[in-house]
Parts: sequence; C-alpha cells; structure tokens
Amino acid sequence: MRAAALIGLLIALAAPASAQPDEAEREALRSFLESTISGADSFTDRYDAEVWLVDMSSRLARFVDAYRAKYDWSLAESKDPTFVAR
Repeated sequence: MRAAALIGLLIALAAPASAQPDEAEREALRSFLESTISGADSFTDRYDAEVWLVDMSSRLARFVDAYRAKYDWSLAESKDPTFVAR
C-alpha cells in the first residue's frame, strides 16, 4: 500500500507544468491517495510509521526541490536574482 501511494505521489510530481491536471483528475488522485493511506495496514506501531515517514520525506526532498526549481517560476525567481521568466 505504501508503495502505491508513493508511486502515485511521484507520478503527480513528475508531470510537467504544462500538463496540469484538471480539477476532476486532482480530486480523483486525492481520493485515491487518501483511501490508500487510510487503508494501509503496514504499520502496527505508530512510532515505526512516523520514523518511516520522516526517513522517506528526507529521501524525497531533493526530488521535490528539483521539481519545484524546474517548474515553479516563483521558486526559481527567488533563488536566482537574474532569472527572467518567459
């Protein structure tokens, strides 16, 4: 279950900005992820689940930052004062 949620999240983050999903697609993805996460029975101990989440968050942070830098103009502008949006 965790793998499915993680794959869904990575697919959502990997989509280019020009291919933004419409509201129905966003809602479908949101409800899929919510049902997957709420139905996950992977962890019996809350502490183990939180440790896993913190570990995965730190591992994925570099990919999220790279995605934002590539597709989010406001972030690119804030990091590079010479940046010119097209």
